[in-house]
Order: sequence, then structure tokens, then C-alpha cells
Amino acid sequence: MRELKEGKAFVKSLSVSGDAIDWLRQQAKAGDVLLAHQDDGVVWGKAHKDGDWVTSDAVLSTSPALKGDYLWSARLFNAQREILLWRDGDGNWRAREIADEVGEGEPAFVEWYDEPQLLWGDHGKHEVINGVTFAVLEEGAQGLRHAPPIMLPFDADGSLGSRNRACLLVRHYLAREDVARVVASRLVRLDCVKGDKHDA
Repeated sequence: MRELKEGKAFVKSLSVSGDAIDWLRQQAKAGDVLLAHQDDGVVWGKAHKDGDWVTSDAVLSTSPALKGDYLWSARLFNAQREILLWRDGDGNWRAREIADEVGEGEPAFVEWYDEPQLLWGDHGKHEVINGVTFAVLEEGAQGLRHAPPIMLPFDADGSLGSRNRACLLVRHYLAREDVARVVASRLVRLDCVKGDKHDA
């Protein structure tokens, strides 16, 4: 059963100028998580200080480097806000921010629920670069890997056990008309699921 929460969330359109990667880097605050989708794969990252981050290609040779020509969307997020950058149908960059409990005027959303979405990978190891810990995750025999910036409870053999999985906590915002429906979503944090519940 989903637990509905109440509060204030504000939506703001952002203007993107110049190089998209440079623009995104300027938005980064220490501790922000980066999730980018490109033509050549998924890039994870974490800002270790304002305006600078470490990306998953530093710890995983199969992870692509972050490249504006290949990028089609990126999310920079923390517990308070998410910035979403994407290409529109004409190939132009667009961006928006959803932030909780900040802003002036009427909030765009006042009701939401959180949902953990499992990430692929049931065993792996940690790698640390510039003070940022990545979990290099694998699953099955395909040899595919990715490296989200999260500390996980690996066993001595690198397994996460049968009940631990990395997940993204996603916040779904509701609008009420005749019925309540999800009208927007944002990423809140990386987490670890144990059984049917997520750690706070």
C-alpha cells in the first residue's frame, strides 16, 4: 500500500545556454547524484564538490564517458530537488527543476508518494575515486555491468544476498481531478532495498 505524503513542490523551467555538459556541471551541488542516458550507454556520477563530479567511467572501463554529442537526457538529483535536462523533438536542450519546500507563490504539487525501483545487479564490489564510492554491479553471465555511486552491503564473496538490491527512490507527484493521477516524477536518492522495504 502506498503512503501518500503532503508538502510543497515547485516546478521551474530552466534556460540552457552553451555546452550542455558545462551547463549541467554548473548546476551540480556537492552530494548530487547524476544519472545520464546516452546513445552509447548509461553514465552514473556524483558531485564531490560544487560544480565538479566523478563519473562511472573512472571506475568501470565499459561505462561511457559523459559526452554532449551522445547525451539525450540527464538527471541531477538529491533529497530536495531534481534537475532534468533533455533534448526536445527538434534536438534543442530543455530543462526543468522540481524542488520540495522552496519557491514562491503556489506550489505545483502538494501530494505525492515514493516508490523504490530496483536496479540491475546482484553482486559486485566497491571502487572509490576522489572520495566518491561506486558499487560496480553485475548480474548473470552476460558480463554487463554498471556503477551507481552508492555503498551496498556486499558479502565477503561480493554477493548482495537474496534480499538486498540497489534501487532508485522515485517520487510521484499527484494531481486530483475526478481521480488522483501521477502528473510528474523525479528521482530522490539511491537506496538499498531489503525485502519489501527500503532503508531511509
